[in-house]
Amino acid sequence: MKALIVLLMLSQMPLHAQFLAQQLRFDRVKKAHQKIGKSLTTQLEISGYSMDDLHLMIIAYKEEQRLDVYLKTKSGKQFNLWKSLPICASSGNSGPKYKQGDFQVPEGFYWIDRFNPSSLYHLSLGLNYPNDADRKRSSAKDLGGDIFIHGKCVTIGCLPMTDQLIEPLYLLAVYARNNRQSKIPVYIFPFELSEERLAKEKQNLHYQFWKSLQVGYNRLVEQPQALKWKSDARGNYIFEP
Repeated sequence: MKALIVLLMLSQMPLHAQFLAQQLRFDRVKKAHQKIGKSLTTQLEISGYSMDDLHLMIIAYKEEQRLDVYLKTKSGKQFNLWKSLPICASSGNSGPKYKQGDFQVPEGFYWIDRFNPSSLYHLSLGLNYPNDADRKRSSAKDLGGDIFIHGKCVTIGCLPMTDQLIEPLYLLAVYARNNRQSKIPVYIFPFELSEERLAKEKQNLHYQFWKSLQVGYNRLVEQPQALKWKSDARGNYIFEP
């Protein structure tokens, strides 16, 4: 009977408002919301945002082991840096992911395509790896998958944030999705792609690929917003004007 009532309540909600309600049915999400919901709301209000009027963008830097959280209002034209969080562990080396089992963290332009409120790693946000550029760049039969931003502090190719830090990040993503943000961008760079830093990598076999990433990086530095791109035959990124 209780389950029937819940389903009836969900069916009467607007579709865009059902996601939050569905997520709060999971114990870990509910407990995280109870524990930090009020303090997170206060932090957002101090910065000029509200849970019901925000969109989210995430940018990660592998070498710096840093994850930058950007926010904007639903009608805002560009994102603003809200917080920088430490990535607590890493695996692999600089360079993109090519195949299953290489322990590499992907590099490129992705979005959150799934929420796992019952993860082995507390809470986790899945990325749409491999994307079109990844598929063109690799000849492997199995490119791997299941790349997540998650809790705990272990990784074989993901972005682990600890349970403490994944909870507010997960809640922000839930609210952003609930606020009709269908694609939450997650952009992953090998390092901050300044001209000076990239100039040191001219002999690196990934240099040309990183040059294509740099175009997107520079646009984000100039104006943080979701990027539109396609890929060439080699899997390098090409950005729309």
